[in-house]
Amino acid sequence: MRVGESVTVTLGRDRVAIVAFHSEAWTVIGLTVDEAALDAAIDRIEPGPGTRMDRGLAEALAVLDASPRSGAAKLTACSVLGTPRLE
Repeated sequence: MRVGESVTVTLGRDRVAIVAFHSEAWTVIGLTVDEAALDAAIDRIEPGPGTRMDRGLAEALAVLDASPRSGAAKLTACSVLGTPRLE
């Protein structure tokens, strides 16, 4: 899986969600083990204005907090693409 280029997961045991952000943040796909669905979700992400990483991390934490798997280890990985601008 492309996500595995930067994060190693064992699909079937580990579940992955994709959260995107720019000026806003949203869940592209919730926690799943479906590799094809994850790749398709990544392909749907479009660039936008801003880099509100704080909103992206808050959305990611909300996805993890909503998981019914108590006691499961939870990990958030963040990747930012784009050109930084100083304003």
